[in-house]
Amino acid sequence: MYRIIHVDQDWIVCEGQIGIIKFDRKAAALRAVHDAKELLHSNEPLERKPIKSIAVGTRWLKA
Repeated sequence: MYRIIHVDQDWIVCEGQIGIIKFDRKAAALRAVHDAKELLHSNEPLERKPIKSIAVGTRWLKA
């Protein structure tokens, strides 16, 4: 669940105890929460891309 709090002149969108993003207008903060909820509930599956591995010395790192 998202919360919007007003601190000084700013509106901060929070999830739980974490402040995610700060706006100078309340309308922009409300729109960001609305858009985030729409994205979370969209029916389109995410495109999955394979992870490439590269050799570095004797260790493998995921790129």
